Amino acid sequence: MARNKNIHRHSQKTERFLSFVFYLLSLRRGYTSVEIIVMLSIIAMVGVLTLVSFTGLGERGTLNRAAQTLALNIRGAQNKALGVTRVGTVTPSAIGIFFTDEGSSYFIFSDVDNSRTYTPMADVKIGNDEVFERNVRVDSLTGFPSGSPQSFAAANITFVTPEASAILTDGAGNSTGNQLDIRLITPANGLTKTITVRTSGQISVK
Repeated sequence: MARNKNIHRHSQKTERFLSFVFYLLSLRRGYTSVEIIVMLSIIAMVGVLTLVSFTGLGERGTLNRAAQTLALNIRGAQNKALGVTRVGTVTPSAIGIFFTDEGSSYFIFSDVDNSRTYTPMADVKIGNDEVFERNVRVDSLTGFPSGSPQSFAAANITFVTPEASAILTDGAGNSTGNQLDIRLITPANGLTKTITVRTSGQISVK
């Protein structure tokens, strides 16, 4: 709703400006070629600025949806572990989510081998990969294994059944500390949003 109001407001401003330009044009019967070129340049510039503004609004909305959906899917994995959800004929020891740095998707998996990291030959994916819309991707995965920020090429969030306690690990199964920051980025304007997951189970978007 807020996005639609912003678009409507920008449209009204553009219409008022163009109306003013055409009013100025109507005050005289003849114009030199230079004056016509200047007027056309102004109109083109306004059109470009309006398009850039609309693109920014669209990207921000897409980024917000991607971040909220990711947060909800992380919470969903936590609820699956809390409910001790069976995957096929197996009751997994944990439910996890696997990410890669600069990845355009992520997926939920059943931690069958109890390694607290995704193992392709042992663990089972749950459902399809979740793909970010409009080329939003993971920009960075940051943990705090020794109190200082450290980037990782891959990361896992696993919720151990039945308490759904959270364990945060890198691609090799090593701890990333008590916190994992997943930063998303848009392709055109570089807008970012960070989803923070803590071992306490807290999930936040900022």
